[in-house]
Amino acid sequence: TFEKYENFMINFYKLFYENSLKSRYYTRISNLFSGIENTPLSSQKEIYNFFQENLINIDLIPYHSTSFGLANNLSKEQNLYIKQRFESVMEFVSSINSKLIIFNGKEHLKLLDEYNYLENAKIHDINDRVKLYVFYINSVPCILFSKMITQAGTGIKNEHMREIIAKIIKKHLNIL
Repeated sequence: TFEKYENFMINFYKLFYENSLKSRYYTRISNLFSGIENTPLSSQKEIYNFFQENLINIDLIPYHSTSFGLANNLSKEQNLYIKQRFESVMEFVSSINSKLIIFNGKEHLKLLDEYNYLENAKIHDINDRVKLYVFYINSVPCILFSKMITQAGTGIKNEHMREIIAKIIKKHLNIL
């Protein structure tokens, strides 16, 4: 039912903690928020409580595999759907006075570039594999990582997220 789905989405992070679910993704990304907010997030309880109070997880494309290939394999109708969904999501996050929107990965890079949102972005080389884009959509501060920063092989360590990347974000956006 819709009520069960709504409860799941509203209590998403709380359910992770209550059911002792562990997520490498959320544990890794917590280092970024720890650095931005200057708040230690070292236990699963701290991480999920912080996320429950401060984050909304919106997937632009409901579950898809990494081989989905957003920009290359879609029909005109599918591209139109993605663009309309993206615009709806941006309208929603703008309406709730979001402090920051984070896009993570090359699929978002393709999409944001195609829709010309990155024209005025400030670009930082985090290392030789990952770039950080800082920009605005509807006056909402946004960051984009050119690759999934939570995956292995990016060369980004937890302390990089907590210290270097968080410092870049705070400097450019002066938001938190």
